Amino acid sequence: MGLGCVAVVCTELRELSLKWCLGVSDMGIQLLALKCRKLTSLDLSYTMITKDSFPAIMKLPNLQELTLGHDRMGRPFCAYSMSCLMR
Repeated sequence: MGLGCVAVVCTELRELSLKWCLGVSDMGIQLLALKCRKLTSLDLSYTMITKDSFPAIMKLPNLQELTLGHDRMGRPFCAYSMSCLMR
């Protein structure tokens, strides 16, 4: 429940790097996106999130920078522009 606690307590969060964090799940990202609406920068490189996280992430009204890099297996995420993801 680590990311869930951050999401509930730190609602004013603006920048967050979860790069290489173990246990980051789609559910955690969805809760983060619901509670931390002021996020402008989010780094999810080398986490285990899936495409199921993207709808919630794209609803963040102030998000300006989303870093995906690679998943934990070292596979690159597809390179999408923000406008492509928002479709």
